[in-house]
Amino acid sequence: HIQVAKDDSSGHVPLDTAGREAINAYLKQRLQSGETFNPTAPLFLSHSPIPNAPRRFGYQGIYYFIKELGEMAGVANLTPHRLRHTFATQLLLTGMEPLHARTLTRHKSEVSFKRYAKRALEAAAERAFYQAIGEEPPKL
Repeated sequence: HIQVAKDDSSGHVPLDTAGREAINAYLKQRLQSGETFNPTAPLFLSHSPIPNAPRRFGYQGIYYFIKELGEMAGVANLTPHRLRHTFATQLLLTGMEPLHARTLTRHKSEVSFKRYAKRALEAAAERAFYQAIGEEPPKL
């Protein structure tokens, strides 16, 4: 559950089995290091080199962490927003109802979300084309 996010939004983020297992392993590691939890404890902790820095992993910390992961993986310009964009597009490409995908990504504006729907519609049309002519789509 996300209690407060960007623009004071809140909501739930469903996770697949691998995601739940990864978070559980992370929390188990924190428990083994002697940490105790309470309902307001942050899920992700900052490891800032700044003395007495807030322990809660904030947006800027997440931004730089994602950028660094992108560089390590060879993915140029990886940002949290790009991950959100990819997540939304993938939900639509799997056939999820756009309203449900928009709810999960917590997009307030239908107009901004339609950009993802456009990409998913183009991909579905391309798949339908190759299926109609009896060919496999080319591998990129």
